[in-house]
Amino acid sequence: MKILFLLLFTKMVYAQYLFEPELNYQNAKLQLIGSGLLEYSFLKIDLYELAYYQDKQNEVSILHLKYARDIKAEHSIKGWDFAFKENLGDKISDYQESINWIFKNTVDMKEGDSFKIVKLTKGTTQFLKNDVVLAETTNPQIYQLAHQPWIGEKPVDLNVKKLLLGSR
Repeated sequence: MKILFLLLFTKMVYAQYLFEPELNYQNAKLQLIGSGLLEYSFLKIDLYELAYYQDKQNEVSILHLKYARDIKAEHSIKGWDFAFKENLGDKISDYQESINWIFKNTVDMKEGDSFKIVKLTKGTTQFLKNDVVLAETTNPQIYQLAHQPWIGEKPVDLNVKKLLLGSR
């Protein structure tokens, strides 16, 4: 009985990391590079599952978040803010207008919601909630910042970065 329970539990744990191996978006065919789970605090509270996709030409990339719980925009903004301070340091004021755009376009999420941060060819960045475009810009700074909290030089969680980039 213990073995059966362990097998069932293990399948549930691995099931949460399942994402489609391919995505098609605006005529680009993207491959799943890696996926993981972002947790908060020492209590390991699940925030969202996430996956990173790229096309073969590295011109289009998507960071896909699937929310495991309700998250208010103000809490997401705190996460963005922490990551930007860590990654930009003294240069943060040079990016303030772009950071404000990101904050303005960060919305409340409910359990089960999907949020995609899309980087398209020629520097376009999109935010999608449940596959509906919330915001779009061609600002090069936003393009640079869009995936930084997860796969930038100083990610919010180094293990998640490794998983997203396919390094297990």
